[in-house]
Amino acid sequence: MRNRVLTTSWLIAGFLVGLAFVALAFGVQVRRHDPGLWTVRFARGLDCGLDYNGPPFSEAGRSLWLTCGAEDAGWQLWPPGAAREGH
Repeated sequence: MRNRVLTTSWLIAGFLVGLAFVALAFGVQVRRHDPGLWTVRFARGLDCGLDYNGPPFSEAGRSLWLTCGAEDAGWQLWPPGAAREGH
Protein backbone atom coordinates (compact mmCIF):
# COMPACT_ATOMS: atom_id res chain seq x y z
CA MET A 1 0.00 0.00 0.00
CA ARG A 2 2.82 2.40 0.87
CA ASN A 3 4.53 1.75 -2.48
CA ARG A 4 1.29 2.47 -4.33
CA VAL A 5 0.88 5.81 -2.51
CA LEU A 6 4.50 6.79 -3.25
CA THR A 7 4.18 5.77 -6.90
CA THR A 8 0.94 7.72 -7.27
CA SER A 9 2.50 10.77 -5.58
CA TRP A 10 5.49 10.66 -7.94
CA LEU A 11 3.21 10.28 -10.97
CA ILE A 12 1.12 13.30 -9.95
CA ALA A 13 4.24 15.36 -9.24
CA GLY A 14 5.75 14.35 -12.60
CA PHE A 15 2.53 15.25 -14.40
CA LEU A 16 2.45 18.68 -12.75
CA VAL A 17 6.11 19.37 -13.60
CA GLY A 18 5.49 18.29 -17.20
CA LEU A 19 2.43 20.52 -17.36
CA ALA A 20 4.51 23.45 -16.08
CA PHE A 21 7.12 22.88 -18.82
CA VAL A 22 4.41 22.77 -21.50
CA ALA A 23 2.95 25.98 -20.08
CA LEU A 24 6.35 27.66 -20.29
CA ALA A 25 6.97 26.41 -23.82
CA PHE A 26 3.64 27.68 -25.17
CA GLY A 27 3.50 30.86 -23.07
CA VAL A 28 0.26 29.97 -21.32
CA GLN A 29 -1.58 32.92 -19.81
CA VAL A 30 -4.46 32.36 -17.39
CA ARG A 31 -6.73 35.35 -16.72
CA ARG A 32 -9.70 35.66 -14.41
CA HIS A 33 -11.81 38.56 -15.65
CA ASP A 34 -14.75 38.21 -13.27
CA PRO A 35 -16.07 35.44 -11.03
CA GLY A 36 -17.13 32.72 -13.46
CA LEU A 37 -15.27 34.20 -16.46
CA TRP A 38 -11.85 32.67 -17.22
CA THR A 39 -9.54 32.73 -20.24
CA VAL A 40 -6.56 30.45 -20.93
CA ARG A 41 -4.45 31.58 -23.92
CA PHE A 42 -1.46 29.95 -25.61
CA ALA A 43 0.66 32.91 -26.72
CA ARG A 44 3.54 31.05 -28.44
CA GLY A 45 3.24 28.50 -31.20
CA LEU A 46 -0.55 28.42 -31.07
CA ASP A 47 -2.69 31.51 -31.11
CA CYS A 48 -5.59 29.76 -29.44
CA GLY A 49 -7.31 29.72 -26.10
CA LEU A 50 -10.18 28.45 -24.03
CA ASP A 51 -12.84 30.75 -22.61
CA TYR A 52 -15.04 29.57 -19.75
CA ASN A 53 -18.29 31.35 -18.85
CA GLY A 54 -20.30 30.14 -15.89
CA PRO A 55 -22.14 31.15 -12.76
CA PRO A 56 -22.24 33.77 -11.31
CA PHE A 57 -21.06 35.58 -14.51
CA SER A 58 -23.56 33.84 -16.79
CA GLU A 59 -27.02 32.96 -15.52
CA ALA A 60 -27.65 30.90 -18.68
CA GLY A 61 -25.36 28.10 -17.48
CA ARG A 62 -21.82 27.00 -18.24
CA SER A 63 -20.16 27.28 -21.64
CA LEU A 64 -16.68 26.54 -22.97
CA TRP A 65 -15.33 28.17 -26.15
CA LEU A 66 -12.27 27.45 -28.28
CA THR A 67 -10.94 30.69 -29.74
CA CYS A 68 -8.17 30.94 -32.32
CA GLY A 69 -6.90 34.24 -33.69
CA ALA A 70 -9.38 36.94 -32.76
CA GLU A 71 -11.04 36.39 -29.39
CA ASP A 72 -14.50 37.07 -30.81
CA ALA A 73 -14.19 34.27 -33.42
CA GLY A 74 -14.61 30.89 -31.79
CA TRP A 75 -16.39 27.57 -31.54
CA GLN A 76 -18.56 26.59 -28.64
CA LEU A 77 -17.35 23.27 -27.22
CA TRP A 78 -19.82 23.00 -24.32
CA PRO A 79 -22.73 22.54 -24.17
CA PRO A 80 -22.58 20.51 -27.39
CA GLY A 81 -24.91 21.54 -30.18
CA ALA A 82 -25.81 24.88 -28.61
CA ALA A 83 -26.16 27.89 -30.90
CA ARG A 84 -23.77 30.79 -30.56
CA GLU A 85 -25.28 33.67 -28.58
CA GLY A 86 -23.02 36.71 -28.51
CA HIS A 87 -19.86 35.34 -26.91
